[in-house]
Amino acid sequence: MATIEKRGGSYRITVSCGQDINGRNIRKRMTWTPKQGMTERQIEKELNKQAVLFEDQVKCGVISMDDKIRFSAFSEKFMEYARLNLKTHTVSRYERQLVRINQGIGHIKLKDLRPAHIASFITNLQESGIKAGELAVCKIDISVWCRNKQLTLTQLQKISGVSRGAVKKLSSKENMSKENALKLAAAMGEPPERVFEFSRDMTPLKASSVHSYFRTLSSVLSKAVKWGYITSNPATGTDLPSNAGYEAKYLDEDEARRLLQLLTNEPIRWRCVITFDLLSGLRRGDDDDKIRLNQRKPSKYKGLRRFGPEKNLQRINKFMKERPIFYKNLIQMKENIRFYLRCFYCITKVMILQFNSENRTELARNG
Repeated sequence: MATIEKRGGSYRITVSCGQDINGRNIRKRMTWTPKQGMTERQIEKELNKQAVLFEDQVKCGVISMDDKIRFSAFSEKFMEYARLNLKTHTVSRYERQLVRINQGIGHIKLKDLRPAHIASFITNLQESGIKAGELAVCKIDISVWCRNKQLTLTQLQKISGVSRGAVKKLSSKENMSKENALKLAAAMGEPPERVFEFSRDMTPLKASSVHSYFRTLSSVLSKAVKWGYITSNPATGTDLPSNAGYEAKYLDEDEARRLLQLLTNEPIRWRCVITFDLLSGLRRGDDDDKIRLNQRKPSKYKGLRRFGPEKNLQRINKFMKERPIFYKNLIQMKENIRFYLRCFYCITKVMILQFNSENRTELARNG
């Protein structure tokens, strides 16, 4: 039962919530101040009403068990959960993006976080100079350098530890991060200033990046709701920048048919891998131990490169109806994607031969 204590011109209402793991009492308090002109009887009646309402809110979880926790502190609790339950690349993205999110709203208490705060943060992400980083562009002829050093770009990638995309930017002279540039310069044994030209990145974040930050923020707040820290997600209904200018790259039905036709005269090893990739739609991020061939996850793009429900695939890609039986069955991977391809090499070989045999006439007609 709630207890009431008079403190000057106001009243403090206290509700006991039991004890914590250390045996200390957990109490929730609120202060109520009567309006001017209220009689003693009116004050007593309204005070008892407020005490009952406050006690009900505490027992129903409307009042958080930790109403003083700030977003930054809760995000640390969230990451403890994420490291145990989420994929490595997801955890890495959360850690990277929460740095900027905490800079914007980390000081605000969870219970005080409002949609206006979220909207202001989203607007801030779209401002010029928000990246606050440096870009690097290769200023030497990397092909000449590799020839003189008798080194290939693939070997340079392995030595530096950067991605293939970063190495390709050496030849195309596209912008890359300063971090990758320093790794490449160290692998080349050259001073960074001799190989790269550095500049500050003043471009705003792309709409897709803003959407990614919002998804991370919304995930954290959704978990706060589930754990009882807040009653609703303040990120719900936030207006986001349009991502209409983004166009996904994928093979349409005609391009896929053409690819299968061109594969007819290629070695079986390439036909196996490419056809398998075409029919399954596996992505680079799917190289883990939890791949399922018929996930019931909606396809993000209307094409053959992304995987979605069977019904969606049959509606969009008519030739997918001729896929083999094993494609329809749930298959749980126990090793990585390389092991997976080796296991299904023979099945995929049969699949290719059968597909070409049954569709040779149709492919020739649609040539």
